[in-house]
Amino acid sequence: MEQSVIELHQKLNMHYGESRFLTEATETLVKIRKVLKWTYPYAYYINNHKRKDLFEFHQKDLERYCEELSEALEMKYCKSVQTVQGVLDLKCFLTFKDQVTNINFKCQKVSV
Repeated sequence: MEQSVIELHQKLNMHYGESRFLTEATETLVKIRKVLKWTYPYAYYINNHKRKDLFEFHQKDLERYCEELSEALEMKYCKSVQTVQGVLDLKCFLTFKDQVTNINFKCQKVSV
């Protein structure tokens, strides 16, 4: 991700604060994957079926948001920084930034 931040600095002359959302989203993604790693064994040992169903419901939400964030960081980033004749489409990038920020917020909200 650091390489992406450097690329943004070079192409758009962005300051670190303007591209910090990428680093924050990556940190959130790592945190969520660590949390998910431990939810599977925990769910296995839940004996109460109602409690287990609720836990698995929240686990699926977290999985879905994690995948959305991962996809946004990988696929949508590449599309947002594609250049036409060496010029970055700022409007497309700002849309990407909003999407990543919103998904990152959802992930942080669900993982707490």
